[in-house]
Amino acid sequence: MLQGLVGRADAVLFPIDCVSHAAMLLVKRLCRQTGKPLLLLRSTGLASFCAALNRCAVLVSSFLPE
Repeated sequence: MLQGLVGRADAVLFPIDCVSHAAMLLVKRLCRQTGKPLLLLRSTGLASFCAALNRCAVLVSSFLPE
């Protein structure tokens, strides 16, 4: 199930403060296998989520033609 979700995602935002180390390694491996960007969040808070979205926007804009 997780593999299918990662496969359909444009990017993965992953909070590291509430999951196991094994879960983080699994998500990291799935992202590497599918070529999806992985953004680790320091917490599950709104500020971390907004900062990750900002980083996604910067990543996407760097691939757009000028």
